[in-house]
Amino acid sequence: KNGARKNKTDFYMDSHDAVGILDGNEYPGGIYSGQKVAGVIQEIFGGEDFNYYLDPAYESTTLTGYIPYTTKRNALVQIAFAIGAVVDTSNSDHVSIYPQQTEVIHSRASRWSTVTS
Repeated sequence: KNGARKNKTDFYMDSHDAVGILDGNEYPGGIYSGQKVAGVIQEIFGGEDFNYYLDPAYESTTLTGYIPYTTKRNALVQIAFAIGAVVDTSNSDHVSIYPQQTEVIHSRASRWSTVTS
């Protein structure tokens, strides 16, 4: 986001990930009745200088409801909650939106159950 030199050897830096940048930008909101998630998310990311990935699982998902005038981040939070999605920026230069994992792939108990003496 910004930075400054405090003295000869120390610097001050302030940074935000992509979701943090969305928090500083306004979104007009609206009333949605059957609009595709992909189109609304494209509106949210419009004008931003970073990309997003929307999982194909949401290709035909539609939105019904109201999003008030808010920040782009809050609008994205409301949509993610409504469709059961995870919004992730870890280890990438874009925002990933994908379905929440609902099944247990590996548990600690199953790992230890194979130990025999």
